[in-house]
Amino acid sequence: MNENNLHNIIKNSPEDFIVDEIPIDFQRKPDGKYTIIKIRLTNWDTNRFVSVLARSMRISRKRITFAGTKDKKGITTQYFCINGTYSNELETLNDCEVLEVFRTDTMLRMGNLKGNKFSIRLNLEHVEDEDFINTNQFIVAGGGYWNLYGEQRFGTNRSNTHKIGEQLIRGNFEAAAKLYLYDPEFDTDGYRLDLSRDWNFKAALDNYPEYLGFERAILSHLASGGNYEESLDVLPKTLEIMFVHAFQSMLFNRMLKMRGEYSDSPNKIFIGDFVQQTDDYFNVVGELIEVTAFNHNKISKLSEENRVTAVMPLAGYETKIQSGIPGEIVEKTLEEFNVTREMFKIHKNEKLSSSGNYRSIRFLPNDFLCKDKWLNFSLGKGIYATSLIGQIIERLKKR
Repeated sequence: MNENNLHNIIKNSPEDFIVDEIPIDFQRKPDGKYTIIKIRLTNWDTNRFVSVLARSMRISRKRITFAGTKDKKGITTQYFCINGTYSNELETLNDCEVLEVFRTDTMLRMGNLKGNKFSIRLNLEHVEDEDFINTNQFIVAGGGYWNLYGEQRFGTNRSNTHKIGEQLIRGNFEAAAKLYLYDPEFDTDGYRLDLSRDWNFKAALDNYPEYLGFERAILSHLASGGNYEESLDVLPKTLEIMFVHAFQSMLFNRMLKMRGEYSDSPNKIFIGDFVQQTDDYFNVVGELIEVTAFNHNKISKLSEENRVTAVMPLAGYETKIQSGIPGEIVEKTLEEFNVTREMFKIHKNEKLSSSGNYRSIRFLPNDFLCKDKWLNFSLGKGIYATSLIGQIIERLKKR
């Protein structure tokens, strides 16, 4: 499905897309080292909110951590961890409501959540609640949903984070920085077009609006004579590394689509696969298990019971590639984009390097319900609601 059409179906206003984090179990301690604040945000990009919070508290944003980034357009309830004390600094901030404050000795890190609960209003005619319920049951019975990354991973308005990441792993730091500032595929704003004509960074600082703080930080670095290799270092670390992660995500989506050409059931297990156990939210846990001719039948049964799932790599310099069909898929994908695993070791800026990881190829939703065009369900961490809805819509189109 066209992603713009999908946005029209599910996001007419922030109130149509509500996300609540399902947190880890915090051990609360009145004298704990860290402060946890539970906040409801409306139309806030997570990284930009953290910058505002840090300025409000007059602390480094490095002292603020969070479990996951959220799409800007929507109402999100998230947990933020502050290495210090919070004193009502957000009282006057618009579209921000502090719901709870407590202390703990547990530092919140990226990925430290169980999942997310979604409530989404559908803008669809000629599709009934039962259509969504029945289609979900059909997909779940067929092995589940393909765990594709949603469009948010690549940028909601300018879907180019993976393009920037690709330039970084190729060592093209100048191209990466310039793509962040101006991308001819997406940008029509006058100030971006003016910059692209002569790349006068000092002049651009006078034209780029104040709310584009990240872009202005890069422009300031370059205008003062800073080099391209370090130009993205002025961004928050979570945002800077996201470019490389987005490129890995694009490769992963390509692998899943290729895998779908071998089998339309995402719970099918091939000899050579790596599998992991799943928890209640279909997060993968435990060690990688390699599928061989000896354990193939047993693991296939466990997959059918949704106790394990196959995983595919987020390619990195330490990635171990599977054998058999899964390994062929990885190799073909890397060859298609002229990429090697070693390229993810970025020698000119080591902090951007990625050793790689693995991600489940499928997922199942919890507590799925559709009533009066409101769709409710919970997903494990890093699983995209837009991916679920897109696959339901595609299935409905085939009726």
